[in-house]
Amino acid sequence: VTSTTPNPATTCTGGAVAAPASGNTVALTNGSIGANSSCTITVNVLSNTPSSYTNTIPANALTTSQGVTNVAPGTDTLIVLGPPGVTKSFNPSTVVVNAPSKLTLTLTNGNATAAVLTSIFTDTLPGGVVVATPPNVGGTCTLASVTAIANTTSISYASGASIPPAGCTIEVDVRSASPSTYLNTSAVDDLTTTAGNNPAPANATLTVV
Repeated sequence: VTSTTPNPATTCTGGAVAAPASGNTVALTNGSIGANSSCTITVNVLSNTPSSYTNTIPANALTTSQGVTNVAPGTDTLIVLGPPGVTKSFNPSTVVVNAPSKLTLTLTNGNATAAVLTSIFTDTLPGGVVVATPPNVGGTCTLASVTAIANTTSISYASGASIPPAGCTIEVDVRSASPSTYLNTSAVDDLTTTAGNNPAPANATLTVV
């Protein structure tokens, strides 16, 4: 549909563009096109549903005072991408002091193409939790782009790394030397990609006894 602020405009001399906000039509009236030239019509559009959308102006849809028209249709495609997501879990979720628990970060991507990170995604561990020795990095994401150093407090996935269609996982062992309950959180917009940012936070709880 047209945007709530469609901002219709045209370079067609004397033309007026009608594009009602949140509507599904765009119309040009009274415009003229100079000899051996062209003009443009621009309107902001949007979609809330990820998909591929084809917009077609049929042949003979253009009417002029000279009786000439467009003999061929005009077609273009808009691809609307869905944002990525983040979920996380500890396994086991309850461990004894200094025993490893596997933290799994799941990066989701429901698009037909990969989503490429536009900045580093960093999962900062809760205070008192560190990457285990050894970290045992695994999962289905590009592991060469994962940084998880023993006894440090964060795990990262590099800018420029990708999330394939259907998503991927990052697995790292972590531990804590202090009995407590630890909440690991990723905030909205922590994961930034060419398909947008994660719209919801992700949380997982580790209990150390």
